[in-house]
Amino acid sequence: MHPRSVAVVAFLSLTVLAAENEVFEAGAPAEAETVEAQACRPTIACMAELVPAGYFEVEAGYGGRQSAGQFANSGQLLLKYSLLDHLQLQLATNNVFLVGAGLTPRAFDGVMPGLKWKVNDQGTWAPSNALSVHLMMPTHGFADASQKTWDLQAWWYLSKDVAFVHADFNLMLSVTNLGGTPVPQGLSTLAVAFDLTHGFGFFTEVYSTWGNAQAVPLDGGSLNGFSYAPIDELVFDVGGDVGFYPGTRAFTVFAGVTFVPHRRSRAPVVRRPVSTPGALASRGP
Repeated sequence: MHPRSVAVVAFLSLTVLAAENEVFEAGAPAEAETVEAQACRPTIACMAELVPAGYFEVEAGYGGRQSAGQFANSGQLLLKYSLLDHLQLQLATNNVFLVGAGLTPRAFDGVMPGLKWKVNDQGTWAPSNALSVHLMMPTHGFADASQKTWDLQAWWYLSKDVAFVHADFNLMLSVTNLGGTPVPQGLSTLAVAFDLTHGFGFFTEVYSTWGNAQAVPLDGGSLNGFSYAPIDELVFDVGGDVGFYPGTRAFTVFAGVTFVPHRRSRAPVVRRPVSTPGALASRGP
């Protein structure tokens, strides 16, 4: 073969090989080393942000609630899986267990499957936005069950970070008793969290339901607590909530944890880049 032809073939081969390496690297980016937990509980307000696609997030907590002269102990659980960076499946229950004086002990009293969609990320001035819908389903048929009817909740989430302050403003519309006479009721809430450095934080919230108080008792309160995140994927919290409507609830104490398993449930297949001639010599021993 003519020397000039050899040079042309070699040049084309190196060009194609470099292009393939570039495609592999662009099409299969390396997985992030850490994923920051996006805790919803214990505040009533939830942030608009989601964990990245392919990641699970688990939130679990304990709540001690004083109402109508009775103190009840309950466990909460929220499971989340991001199908896409902007779309998440959720499954929750406010009563993993429910026990207390005068109460029939029970487990998993009501479940709430849901879907959350993040509309946009934060901008320089604009907050991030998200929407969700949850169906609340009864799981027990006895008269004292906490969740007795099929209900629906629709949420609008707004979140913004400014320096060491994070704020979440939520509006929620609930429709109780879908199978009978539906009763709508609204809720508004504002939660503000402060980064105290070294993983510690303080959060405060004011919230209240409104509308149709005759059919569904109003609930609201002033919630305050502290959080600690030793790593990005793990957050602990503890605090209390003083109720605005003593007839519904006097106060609540709570503690919990939010964590994100480090690895994706479905890691993308990444082909090992092929070294180009000369690359080995440049790496050294």
